[in-house]
Amino acid sequence: MGNFSDRLARLQPGLENVAHDGTAQVEVPAYTLRLPPQGSLAELRDWHLVPTPYGTAHIHREYIPYGDSDITTDLSNRLGDKRLVGFTPDNALYIDIEATGLSHGAGTLAFLIGCAYLENHGSQRRIVLEQLFVDTPENEMPVLAYFLKLLYRFDYLVSFNGKSYDLSVLQNRLVLTRLLSSQEREIKLRPHLDLLHSCRLAYVGAFENTKLQTLERMVLKLDPSEREDDVPGSLVPSLYFHFLRTGYASVLDVVLRHNRTDVLSMVSLTNHLMMLVEEPPCQLPPLVAYNLGRAALRFKQNHRALQFLERAVSDGPLPVDVYDKASQMLITAARRAGHYALAARLTEDSALALQQSDPHECARLLRLAERYRRKVPSVTRERTSVDIGGLNP
Repeated sequence: MGNFSDRLARLQPGLENVAHDGTAQVEVPAYTLRLPPQGSLAELRDWHLVPTPYGTAHIHREYIPYGDSDITTDLSNRLGDKRLVGFTPDNALYIDIEATGLSHGAGTLAFLIGCAYLENHGSQRRIVLEQLFVDTPENEMPVLAYFLKLLYRFDYLVSFNGKSYDLSVLQNRLVLTRLLSSQEREIKLRPHLDLLHSCRLAYVGAFENTKLQTLERMVLKLDPSEREDDVPGSLVPSLYFHFLRTGYASVLDVVLRHNRTDVLSMVSLTNHLMMLVEEPPCQLPPLVAYNLGRAALRFKQNHRALQFLERAVSDGPLPVDVYDKASQMLITAARRAGHYALAARLTEDSALALQQSDPHECARLLRLAERYRRKVPSVTRERTSVDIGGLNP
């Protein structure tokens, strides 16, 4: 089997200098993992030992002030998902798991389930963060039973890539432990706001990627100290197996902190997303405005598409290919919204830009612009533009 350092070295080539006493230091490219001295699970965190019909579950609970302002928006309409009708953060359960592997097959164990929800405490609102920990595989059922009871308290789920990974792992384990029957197993079909897919609507192409930690840095402006000594996801299974083999719970501290930050970031990111699609800031990056306009056009929200696409083409700069797409989408949004004078003017502008390079296309566009202009009511036919900025989303 080999010791812990040997197994880590096989998982990550280049690991070296692992101490064999109570403190270990593992070096990998661009990351250093310092394992603290050994300690018991009770010394690591305060745990509530919650009885269930299947045994006792280890639950760490924490209360965090909820400082985000409430934004009311119809996410089902803004994101094109009818299952989100009535969504509010108050009726949502935020989840993020740490598991024994990156596969979501039946053999992957979710040993840590991070959950968060909002509650009123006196005159204040706060976030309740709960981390459900499987201290040994034999005690998986109590944790899953507690999670299932928590799950049924809320109408909506929020995750980051949970549709593809987290819920698949949890659903498989719930079925294997027979806590859910084959008829009940589709927890993946519950109303679910997956922030990865939702944020891609707005930020695809704006940053190097749309991973959670990238959005924390670029959108939420998270304090870098929150991710200090953060553990890469690829090392999480090894740390858990090390705990199971040795009983040294201190190696799990970085995993618990990693999970905590992920869950709390999802709460903040949900509020940011609701603000972005309902009350976008004045200084909106042109590429983000283009992404929001493209999504609004796809969801047949033509006035919102007009608002965002006009900002995209006027605020610039945009890559040439994106600018051309945004211009064509703006014409489509104007036509669908019944703003034929605007559609005619924009089409004429496109035609004039092709006057030298493609005379035939220029002539076709001019005929199309004239067709749009004939649809303008006579009382407004002399107008050549509309105040897009005054359109309500």
